[in-house]
Amino acid sequence: MKALLFDPIRYLILFVSLIIICWLTMGIANDTFIVYRFLNYFAQYVLLIVIFITLLSLHKKYKLLFTLNLLLFCSLALNVFYFSRQSVDINFKQSLNKTLSVISFSKMSRNEDFKELGEIIDCTKFDLIAVQEIPDFNDFVKSTYYKGNCFSVYNENIKKAVFSKFPLLDKGNLGANQFVDVLIGRETISVINVRLDKGIFNSQLQMKQVDSLVKSIEKIENKLIVLGDFNSTEFNYPYKIMTTHLNDSLRGVNFSFGHTFPGKARRSGVFGAFIRIDYIFHHGFFVESAYVLDHSYGSDHYPVYTNFSF
Repeated sequence: MKALLFDPIRYLILFVSLIIICWLTMGIANDTFIVYRFLNYFAQYVLLIVIFITLLSLHKKYKLLFTLNLLLFCSLALNVFYFSRQSVDINFKQSLNKTLSVISFSKMSRNEDFKELGEIIDCTKFDLIAVQEIPDFNDFVKSTYYKGNCFSVYNENIKKAVFSKFPLLDKGNLGANQFVDVLIGRETISVINVRLDKGIFNSQLQMKQVDSLVKSIEKIENKLIVLGDFNSTEFNYPYKIMTTHLNDSLRGVNFSFGHTFPGKARRSGVFGAFIRIDYIFHHGFFVESAYVLDHSYGSDHYPVYTNFSF
């Protein structure tokens, strides 16, 4: 009886199970509590923890804990499937009059491989390229690797740039985000180039940033593309708020996990990307195709691609 009461494995399994139950019931997309924020960030891998403790409880013949964790496994698997694979509300009315191919790329500030950058920042390949973390914009555009076939707008204060096959109109900043209009014939498309601060240990700042961004979005009447490095997964607060106002282009057509981070520039990237934190959101378009490129171009992020028609 004494050994049963003080069995550390039993209590560890129970403790972990209770944390995951609280997270599933109250913590998904709730980043106010650091434990919830951390679990949201790595939500797809919490499933592995549940599998482990389920097998452990089975091995130790903890029948009640095994049943509890089996239910947890089913609930979490459904949540991962729902958040990572469900299409959001999209416009199914296809119009093929015009197309726009779009790239979002978090370059990484210390990435100075201009030869690689010249391969992706090329307006013969893509119509619109939004780049985050590009403090060396001027050096790049003066290099021999830049083909010079794009219109471009650079915001030095926030280290973001937009390159385009079509003329651009600089609309300034929306907080720390870049705002431009793309002029395609008589059509004006608004583009917001985003990078949110990292939020695992400072979720309040990130939540304020995305709330402010959404207030700006609500005032825009043009067709709209909001894209960039959101430093948060599909289980975190920013994604939940963004998808209440805009559509996630990848989830409209693609049922893969779409992991974008880390790239090969990080040591952990040698195992491949394992979370999705870069997005292309939109309003007013039909998504022809969307996916994550399989080359990181010297960065710690993989670029995200969408081909729109409108």
